[in-house]
Amino acid sequence: MSSFYWRIGNFQYKNRAGKQGIIKKGLTLWGIKMEIKDFLMKKYRIGEKSARDYVGRFNGIVARVIYKGENEITPSMKVAVEREFPNSKKHYLLTLERYFEFQQKRDKKKIKWKSTHMG
Repeated sequence: MSSFYWRIGNFQYKNRAGKQGIIKKGLTLWGIKMEIKDFLMKKYRIGEKSARDYVGRFNGIVARVIYKGENEITPSMKVAVEREFPNSKKHYLLTLERYFEFQQKRDKKKIKWKSTHMG
């Protein structure tokens, strides 16, 4: 993680190859880390270490600029995961699936909160 620097909101990254860019809105790893960990532990009844493993795999996906703010797994993401993580591609694809599931649940909560707290 030392090769990354972050910014609140949209976050800016610098990956290991020195490439820079901005990931789309909605992903701040320090804010999302606890939320997704709790989500995984509750929904799938996994331990804290397993949940941390998911977070670590997701951080690896972000570090290699495979995830760029998409809302679903795209064919190019799948190819990139298979290329970057050939020995554990199933784990990484499952990590993406569960992240998108978490993201959808979080978005539903935001919509519900907004609709109940508006005027």
